[in-house]
Amino acid sequence: MHEVNSQSCGSDADQYFKAGMEALAIDDLEESLNQLERCLLENPKHLSARYNLGIVLSLLDRCDEAMKHFEEILVFNPNYPGI
Repeated sequence: MHEVNSQSCGSDADQYFKAGMEALAIDDLEESLNQLERCLLENPKHLSARYNLGIVLSLLDRCDEAMKHFEEILVFNPNYPGI
């Protein structure tokens, strides 16, 4: 999982991102999904949250949704690591 290029995106978004990554680290995919989605509601350009949300969606076998997030990252940063 990547945390590269995480923009400063306000305390709420940062807290949601951190909580999402902590949930992912303990394999609580549903909680990670919820927290990363909340982060993106606060800041849709938070690329690390979007990338890791794509990972979580892939792990949940929601690959079409994951691809949409990865494609969106390409719009903001075509050189994003891992894309």
